[in-house]
Amino acid sequence: MEVFDADIKKDEGGRLTIIELPFSPREVFGRPKGTFFVRGTLNHIEYRCRLLSRGGGRFVMTVDKAMQKAVGYEGGTMRVHLTMAPEEMAEEKREKISMEAPEEPEALCCKMDALTAIRTRRSIRSFTGEPVGEELLNTILHAGMYAPSAKDKRPCHFIVVKEKESLSGLAHGNPNAAMVKNAACAVIVCGDKNREGMKEFLYADCAAAVQNMLLCIHSLGLGGVWCGVASGSEWKKEITASFLLPVKLEPTAVIALGWPGEEKETGSRWETEKIHYERW
Repeated sequence: MEVFDADIKKDEGGRLTIIELPFSPREVFGRPKGTFFVRGTLNHIEYRCRLLSRGGGRFVMTVDKAMQKAVGYEGGTMRVHLTMAPEEMAEEKREKISMEAPEEPEALCCKMDALTAIRTRRSIRSFTGEPVGEELLNTILHAGMYAPSAKDKRPCHFIVVKEKESLSGLAHGNPNAAMVKNAACAVIVCGDKNREGMKEFLYADCAAAVQNMLLCIHSLGLGGVWCGVASGSEWKKEITASFLLPVKLEPTAVIALGWPGEEKETGSRWETEKIHYERW
């Protein structure tokens, strides 16, 4: 772990906001080649990023708009305090993970029509423990990415969690999300605040993605439940820290999913008194 002070400033072209490292990360961290990912704190705010090479052993890290706002940077040169360590994940593992999800997976077909899926979907909180295949999971993610989005900004990111230890940690942080522990996997739906600056639209876009995914989960014969992440909650802080979310990402929901271990009645939800025409 390196601890140092450095300046936030604009690069020579004025396009990027950067921090020039006062040392060679390749020499200090003993990684002679490959893409360099690091993590640490900037004025005690956690970050995770990829370093950019400037040649001759020099590297810079970029500072996105959300982080600039978090540390109070408003232009010019600003002295900041950093800690920095290389990502623990090996490059080979990182490449493997990046290859798991294809660019545009083929969506699986199902016999359930959209209206039936909407009317019969229910929140499932009990799961059999049987794993969910990658083809099914990619189809669910595919559905999330095709949700409507304000001004087509599409700010949603999806963190797929399958490791049992991570699922248990997610469940432990929120008593209302206890079912996550026994789910086959979970998807953390996040919104990029840099892409969608209006929080109302960011939450709306993420909610639309969650609904698409829940309907897809049900139509494929799986079960799922929506666990909301309240703004300012301790659970949100725990998710941000545990899953190394950059400042620009806002976790909005966690979907627990798997093969259903329960069945629920699908009675009518039609309520005439809630329908109004022209005015209240």
